[in-house]
Amino acid sequence: MHERIFTRSDRESMNARVWPAGAPAASVHEIRTLTMCGACLDHDGELQMGANTRVSIGGLANVPAIVTWVREGRAGIRFDYPIDLIVARRGGLAAA
Repeated sequence: MHERIFTRSDRESMNARVWPAGAPAASVHEIRTLTMCGACLDHDGELQMGANTRVSIGGLANVPAIVTWVREGRAGIRFDYPIDLIVARRGGLAAA
């Protein structure tokens, strides 16, 4: 696995599709910082601390995660297992 941290300076724009458990639909969030273990996302109140979610980023689909913190337009998520950052950086949003 690749351990490098990716930030906005590493790419133009990267998004995550997030499905909180029980939500009728996914929400799309710009990624501020991405590591093997989690991410910092922009959000407008859709994410709640402690929520179990599924996340799709680039070539990765349906990764289990939990929202670990929420404040001032940002939220932190922790993946249930380390992700491959090279696969995550592949274009677009993976399908569910």
